[in-house]
Amino acid sequence: MFSDSELNSAKTTLTNLYHAFSGTATKMWAYARCLPPSKQPPAALAIRTISDLVAVAYQMLVSKTRKARHPGYACDIKRLEICWLVYNAFHAVLARKQSNYGETLAWLGVQIGKLRLRKDIRHGRVVQLVAGGCI
Repeated sequence: MFSDSELNSAKTTLTNLYHAFSGTATKMWAYARCLPPSKQPPAALAIRTISDLVAVAYQMLVSKTRKARHPGYACDIKRLEICWLVYNAFHAVLARKQSNYGETLAWLGVQIGKLRLRKDIRHGRVVQLVAGGCI
């Protein structure tokens, strides 16, 4: 319901998704922190998990199955917007806990930098959310 563009404005939908991804990032950090240092996941696993989250989240939001199960459901979020939301949410959370996440933060910084070069992101809705103080 919180991602349905028919029920929520784009601003609300994007804000809801950002907060959901922030919660996911916080949980990932908290779960990893509980593990002994020798069992904590390597940066490559964190990076792969974040990349997979983008793909799965987008697919779940716009899938034909979801639309068939829930008549009237619509989600007008673009894949690049999901990328931006996920990468920025994880960067914001992990930057506060950076001691074990240098490589992951560097990768996120590169991905965010690539997105900033995209005209559709620079002038898009997700940047307006940040500028407006919603995120």
